[in-house]
Amino acid sequence: MSVFGFNMFKELITIALQLIITPAKGWMSVNEKEETEDLFHARFLHPLFGLIGASALIGGLWLSPEGNLQIAVKEMIIAVVSVFGGYFIAAYLLNESAPRFGLVKSLFVQKRFTGYASVAIYLLFGIMPLLRGVPILWLFAFYTFYIVYEGARVYYEIEDNRRTTFSAVASAIILLPPVLIEAILSLII
Repeated sequence: MSVFGFNMFKELITIALQLIITPAKGWMSVNEKEETEDLFHARFLHPLFGLIGASALIGGLWLSPEGNLQIAVKEMIIAVVSVFGGYFIAAYLLNESAPRFGLVKSLFVQKRFTGYASVAIYLLFGIMPLLRGVPILWLFAFYTFYIVYEGARVYYEIEDNRRTTFSAVASAIILLPPVLIEAILSLII
């Protein structure tokens, strides 16, 4: 792997861990970054989705009781489409609801917030195919509320009296689409 690839994954893991372990510090790091939408996608979001896809493929191939290539590819497609679709739907809904919270509509700002605020759910989509016998870990998804709450304070600088409401709405918008897409695709595929 090239130095660029190694540094990219190192940066991705660093920011994801910061957002999970110390969300305020993670959001400060996000604010310090000067990145375009293409750079955000290329250095954070797409590699993260690639890791989710690889995890689903490995889990479906070797860790599933049925364990065959067809099931592995199906699980990989469901996982990647769920996180991609959920990301775009959540970013769009957050952008449309931004004025209600005193925020300016900017799809890139909302995409960036959605991508970084979703690290807990993305982590779950990445590890659950490998830990099939521990569904209780899905409760960790609710940690998204705290990540969003800190993001509302640091990234958006939302006033205290609006922060809890924004965090509840934004967390629901971030969590529901990928979970619903996964449930629907699992039923029809």
